[in-house]
Amino acid sequence: MKPIYALSDRGIYTTSTTTKVVSAYDVNSPGWGQTAEAAMQPIYENDYMSGDFVWTGFDYKGEPTPYNWPNINSHFGIIDIAGFPKDSFYYYKAVWGNKPSIHVFPHWNWDAGSSVNVWVYANAASVQLYLNGNSLGSKMVTSSASPMGRVWYSHVEWNVPFAAGNITAVGYDKSGKEIGSDTRITAGNPSAVKLSVEFPASGQLKADGVDVALVTCEIVDSKGIVVPTATNSVQISLSGSGIILGTGNGYPNSHEPDYPLTPQTANRSAFAGLLRVVVQSSTQAGTITVMAKSSNLASDQITIRVS
Repeated sequence: MKPIYALSDRGIYTTSTTTKVVSAYDVNSPGWGQTAEAAMQPIYENDYMSGDFVWTGFDYKGEPTPYNWPNINSHFGIIDIAGFPKDSFYYYKAVWGNKPSIHVFPHWNWDAGSSVNVWVYANAASVQLYLNGNSLGSKMVTSSASPMGRVWYSHVEWNVPFAAGNITAVGYDKSGKEIGSDTRITAGNPSAVKLSVEFPASGQLKADGVDVALVTCEIVDSKGIVVPTATNSVQISLSGSGIILGTGNGYPNSHEPDYPLTPQTANRSAFAGLLRVVVQSSTQAGTITVMAKSSNLASDQITIRVS
């Protein structure tokens, strides 16, 4: 039994030694480790096994296995170095979680004529896949329960000829009742930057000079859909009762500085349509305004209360 040393990059679906990225499909691991699904299966099938070691929760600087320079961070994480979940995150959510979970990938922006390998992670009995409302068939997700009553959930997959629109996975329990669904929609060209506060949920910070907010910046099309291939450069500025603590995008080859140019300004490129801004409060109550601009795109700003 090998530990889980799965390799993947968020939003990437073809491994390339040229661009030094690893596919997000759970098929890559170094010789001393296993992929997530391969390592988890025997745990559910054998009563003498209670778990496995996973390396790691997050990507981190260094150990850029299986590559070297200019790669500068690992590919082992379930979550990338900017705090965005990779597709494997949803495998663990399905296997370990108690709530229904359906996750279909990859994104749905491909060249005409492409044949796309579509995967679904789900803790359902079966999944039916739809392309633009047309069924592509149903597949069983679960195997028979182990002697201990544990149920093994594996991914299901289809090879789908790409057609612009949407790909939807619908999960069903053993009785045939729908328990959830997930959809990927074809995005248009980048049209705007969109800011939101991912954490804290309240959107408020303490005026203690320590509290932080995680701000997500998305590159979206004219309908507000994240453009999954976007790499636009974004200029971030801040005013009010706080500072920019850092930025990130999850790209393992990024040599852009994580630290801001000044406490109030930063430049960072998006990776797979997303980038992260970490904002820290000051000891002065008031508000923080974060603004994002990118060439030829509509800008956005948000306000965070500090009290």
